[in-house]
Amino acid sequence: MAERIVVHDLGAIDLTGVGYSGGRSLSKADVKQAQQGEGIEAVGGFNTLPNEAGGGGGYADRGKGSSGGGGGGYAKDGSAGRPFARGGKGGNALPLSAMEESPSLGTGGGGGHTFAPCLDSDSETTEEESDVSSRVDLRSTTPITANVSNSFEDTVNEGHEACVRGGNGGGVLLIVCQSFYNSGVISCNGRDGENGPTYGTSGGGGGSGGFIRIATSIEYNNNGIIQAQGGSGGTAPASATSTRPGLSGGNGSDGVVQIRRISSPIFPAPKQPAHT
Repeated sequence: MAERIVVHDLGAIDLTGVGYSGGRSLSKADVKQAQQGEGIEAVGGFNTLPNEAGGGGGYADRGKGSSGGGGGGYAKDGSAGRPFARGGKGGNALPLSAMEESPSLGTGGGGGHTFAPCLDSDSETTEEESDVSSRVDLRSTTPITANVSNSFEDTVNEGHEACVRGGNGGGVLLIVCQSFYNSGVISCNGRDGENGPTYGTSGGGGGSGGFIRIATSIEYNNNGIIQAQGGSGGTAPASATSTRPGLSGGNGSDGVVQIRRISSPIFPAPKQPAHT
């Protein structure tokens, strides 16, 4: 376990958008639902209902236009995409009691719609890549000083004109140390859902925030920012002849930030020399 962790004024630990992936636009012409956001149970299918905590996909109706994807759930349910009657449903809240031993990554928002499939060449985060970049556990036995940005960038939400993705969820950060000092930015936020490109399309749902736990035994001093916020739903342009807003995705739920004091010593006391 670390003796001291310091994040300076210009420093950052950024795990935004490296959790579970957001859903994609519909992949077949005869499928009206966009893909659900990825959740703790499985990669999303093509359904407006939530994928457990992952947001539901938007719905496409060529006669009425499309609807937005649902936001990912975490601490609370994600919000539904617009219009609410046909939009993707928000992901379900996660049981926080289960996160004491195994915190979950933030969940993905449901995909929006453009009436066109995502390209097969669109990149996706692999399980191996996700394991490397999504969870950071700072428990080493040497002092750690974060005076530069430690940023883990995802490549999933690059977007394409014919593809509207939901936002990815935030990552997981666990810090256990004797003393903690932060005057920078620590974030495990969810990504915003992507925007629909034209009137009649819809935005993707926002990804949920992730999980941050900071446990100290001696000192906790925070003058910076610590956050695990949910992403906002994407929007789409409104009609030039209507005052109604474009069809947006739902917002992702905020994640969880825990600050704890631990009483047990981090390092054992040095042994005294034996008397002779």
